[in-house]
Amino acid sequence: MKRTSSRTILGLASVVLLIGAAACGDDDDSSSSATTAGAAATTAAASATTTASPTTKAGSTTTAAADSSGGYYGSPTTAASGGASATTAASGGSASAGGAVAIADSSLGKILVDPKGMTLYMYVPDNQGPSTCVDKCLEAWPALAGPATAGAGVDASKLGMAPRPDGTQQATYGGWPLYTFIQDEKPGDVNGQDSGEKWYVLGADGVPMKEAS
Repeated sequence: MKRTSSRTILGLASVVLLIGAAACGDDDDSSSSATTAGAAATTAAASATTTASPTTKAGSTTTAAADSSGGYYGSPTTAASGGASATTAASGGSASAGGAVAIADSSLGKILVDPKGMTLYMYVPDNQGPSTCVDKCLEAWPALAGPATAGAGVDASKLGMAPRPDGTQQATYGGWPLYTFIQDEKPGDVNGQDSGEKWYVLGADGVPMKEAS
């Protein structure tokens, strides 16, 4: 009886040990599964972070928008300067200051120029009378204010003045009211010559240089 009892106790102990080992194995498996699940979750989170890269795309979109609007390359500034040019053109409507007119050389020959050396023009519709160039015309072809004095090579007897529609006086030469042209950028330019077959440079003799066109 004692021997049987000892064997029985040993058997029961073995069973308990086996059950405990199995339980530990289950715990290890569960822990391993939890670790695997955690890693998977981390991978998923990383993927989500990678997917979140649309922020970069959004940044690109912002850059493109800025490019198209000129924010980074100064286009709006250019547009603004265009506005400034328009203002400059508009201010051209005021009569140019009078002073000593002179005779200077050009690609057309000897021509009449203002005190700054800029080419002076006549306007056919004026017909050697008071100016008929007003508003938009005057913006492009500023009038030379009178009185003007005779500089080098100028026949003083040909100088005069004519009243403008706004009550100011405009310098004349040979009876023609005198104008400059806003598209002439430097002395010697004659970009207004034969414009519309109405604008001509004046020669030293006060005659329109139509033959030189």
